[in-house]
Amino acid sequence: EGTDTRSVFDAQNCANIANAYATAQVDDDVRDKVFPVMAEVAMKLGPFDFTAQAVANIMNAYSKVGRADKGLFDHLSLAALSLGASDFSPQHVANIVNAYSRAGFKDPVLFRHMSYCAMEAPPEAFSLLACANILGSFTQVGVRDEALFRYMSQVVQGIPGEQPGRDGGSQLGFGVKAFTAQAASNIVKAFSRSDIADTKL
Repeated sequence: EGTDTRSVFDAQNCANIANAYATAQVDDDVRDKVFPVMAEVAMKLGPFDFTAQAVANIMNAYSKVGRADKGLFDHLSLAALSLGASDFSPQHVANIVNAYSRAGFKDPVLFRHMSYCAMEAPPEAFSLLACANILGSFTQVGVRDEALFRYMSQVVQGIPGEQPGRDGGSQLGFGVKAFTAQAASNIVKAFSRSDIADTKL
């Protein structure tokens, strides 16, 4: 009693516990007890107590099990906005916007910041899945960001793939083997639903 929450749980502890209960085979009534408590703990932490990874992991865990908490997401949004582009990997960005998309929440200010963070990341830092999730999530929540989509198109077309080129060097782009039918469909669908034409893609 009287112990500072931050001396017992830090943001990464909250992320680890939430993620563990999101992925473990446990009954829903157990999650019903754990997730509200962890949300309360996380919201007692200050925005500067969070890393990009902790924000992404907590949001991802709550949205994955259908227990997205608007108050918690708003609090984590402030934490994300307090971090700079260099703090985020493309996967962090993808997990955050995907969590918002799955939860059905809208936060235009956060999405603008995530767009900026994504466009500051070098193309080689992206995975195909991250590209597809970012594009799909922006489309799902109705945020039309043409600059981001143009950059994602360049990323998809320009990342060195694992397939060797004919001259023995690296082949540009992900390579045919890297594209699953689902990833290709999600990327094209995002451009179509956002009404952004890109003939090169």
